[in-house]
Amino acid sequence: MEIGVASLGNLAKLGKGVRSRRWSSYDKSGGNGDSWPIPAGTTVVLGEMQGAGCIRHIWMTTTDGNNNLRRLVLRMYWDGEETPSVQCPIGDFFGLGHAKANYFQSLPLQAFWLGMNCWFPMPYSKSAKITITNDSKDDSFLYFYIDYQEYDKPLEGVGNFHANWRRELVVRKPDRTNLNTTGDDNYLILDVEGKGHYVGCCLHIDTNEPGWWGEGDDMFFVDGEKWP
Repeated sequence: MEIGVASLGNLAKLGKGVRSRRWSSYDKSGGNGDSWPIPAGTTVVLGEMQGAGCIRHIWMTTTDGNNNLRRLVLRMYWDGEETPSVQCPIGDFFGLGHAKANYFQSLPLQAFWLGMNCWFPMPYSKSAKITITNDSKDDSFLYFYIDYQEYDKPLEGVGNFHANWRRELVVRKPDRTNLNTTGDDNYLILDVEGKGHYVGCCLHIDTNEPGWWGEGDDMFFVDGEKWP
């Protein structure tokens, strides 16, 4: 079975042991009130999947008022785990930094103002759960689709999807030079252990520096390397 983005040439192929499913916020009364309320201070379960499967696509939209894209926190749990593998404000997860709506397009993530899409495949062996938490004092709402597939048996040779959000107030040291050979004072994007591979990040910067901030070097230290 295909887990990645398939070509149009595969549309005529008949799959076996695969069932397409969707969780969504549609109005079950048959009306057009297709959003779910997310009351202040609450956590709402958006979808729970049982058995082996893979999330193939997530679409969401909400308002960007009152810092809402930062205050709604998305979490995902695989195979009964208690600690989420994904924990990120909804805007930052889809690539919208600083809680601001925007336009951008990439292969795994797209945003058309507040219409947000994720195409990262997210396989699981036993179960999956996706929640949204409103960390503000204001009620909110959410429209969403979660498109996934159910399998007769777990996929082999695949890893679980992980995503995390972090931020830091970076202050330039007065005695620092422009030479950077160790990465000791670099902003830390990711620090993880275990088997896996890095699939990317969204980096957003707010600066009062007059110069171009993009001269910093990205450094990858893999498996305890001393030199990137």
